[in-house]
Parts: sequence; C-alpha cells; structure tokens
Amino acid sequence: MKFPISGLTTLFIVLLICICGCTQFSEEMNGEPQGRITGLTWYLVSVSENGSPGTIVNGTTITALFDGNGTLSGSAGCNQYTAPYTGLPEKLAVGQPSATKINCGSPDGIMIQESRYLSTVQQSSAYTLRDNTLEILDGQGETLLIYTAVSPELLSTWRIITFGTSGGEMWTPGTLTTITLRFHPDGNISGNAGCNDYLGTYRITGMNSLTIHPSGMTKMFCGIGGVMELEHAYSGYLPEMQTYSLSDGRLFMSDTTGNIRMLFDKKPS
Repeated sequence: MKFPISGLTTLFIVLLICICGCTQFSEEMNGEPQGRITGLTWYLVSVSENGSPGTIVNGTTITALFDGNGTLSGSAGCNQYTAPYTGLPEKLAVGQPSATKINCGSPDGIMIQESRYLSTVQQSSAYTLRDNTLEILDGQGETLLIYTAVSPELLSTWRIITFGTSGGEMWTPGTLTTITLRFHPDGNISGNAGCNDYLGTYRITGMNSLTIHPSGMTKMFCGIGGVMELEHAYSGYLPEMQTYSLSDGRLFMSDTTGNIRMLFDKKPS
C-alpha cells in the first residue's frame, strides 16, 4: 500500500543514505585465473581436513580476495595475510603466504584452523566456479577449499522500510503489512511481497553487486486497501536492484543509476 512519507522520515532516509602435496608456485604459469574469481571477496565455508570437508570454527571468518594483479589477500581468521598467485584458465597456483603475527586466544581452535588454512591454500592447483561458489582443487582434483561470494551478513531475513522509483515515487508498507526478503546460502531468495509469498534466485556478480531473479509467487488476493498495488510495485522494482551495502543492521539496495531505491532492516525473529 502506498503511504505518504513525512518530512522527518524523508530526512531520516537521506541521512541513512549518506552514511551508509603442494603445488609449486611457478612463474611459468602466466595470466590470470578466469571465470570472475577476481574482484570478489570470497568467504570460506569449508577447508579439507584429512581428506574430508572440515567446518569453520564458530565465530571466525576466513576470506580471500584475488586482486587481478597476482596478489591474494584476506583474513585467515585471526591474522591478515597476502600471497602471490598465478594461473591459466581453470588453473591456479598460490605461493607461500606472509601474515601478521597476532596470537588470538579465542575462540578455541582459531590458530590451529588458521595454520591449516594457510598451509592448504598453497596446495592449490585448479578451481571450479559455479554461481556463488568457488572450489579450490589440488593436483589430483580433490577439493581443498570451498568459498562463497555471499557475505554472512547478507544471509538474513530483511524487512523493507521503504522503496521508491527513479521518478521520486516513494512507497512504505506502514503497519498493516510486511514485505520481506531472505537470502539463502544456496543462491535462492524467498520472502513475502505484502500479500503473496515469492521465490527466486540471486547471484553475486562483483564487489557489492548482484542480480536478482524472482521466479514464482503464490496467487492470493488480499483485500486490505492498497496492499496489491504495493505488492505489484515491489515485485517490479526488486529485479532492478544491482548493488547493495550493509550498515548498522540495515540493507541498502540500488539500481543501475547507483541511487538507493530500497531500504531494509532485519526482521525481528
């Protein structure tokens, strides 16, 4: 449903927008790994442990960023690290990392995990890329590391506060209905558009950029005045979102103009 936004609410939104066996590293392997693994922050979800996938210690985040110029960097859970890398299409070699020297005492196992990760990443020989998932393989084709391009902060159920068009038309659900959007780790989205539930997919395409593809919706009719118009507007604008940012528990989404069009907060559980 369409509701007018007070001057105070508009000012609040404007303020929010303003703040918001080892593979040897060889120089003979020229070029960059292909397939859009560069320019993204990858978040580790699994590291091989005795040949089997190992889970990540709760409360830790391990990241990898391939900068496109031969430097891999990120957080190993406690320390920041950098390492040289090179590769050909479908190939990848990572040199010995250098890292800061902090000793983190908690959570339990963080330093053991960090040591295993920094050792394992040097065994990289190849990779596969599928949607939001990057797998690093050893020379025998066994999976060493699995990353996702999806920030853990994004994996939540978001409730829309307001959204608008490039022409300046603003919509807000008010208190009579709730519009939600949930990002799932497997690349699916779900939510409620104000009346009907919907499904779809999303893909992280670059640093803070994404594509969203709604694929289905239930067919209920809600008789509360304005709800169906609100749902129609939201369903039409959502696929236009191209970039996102996260700040203070809020999600901001922008269209191709770079202007913020949708503002969400986290839905109370």
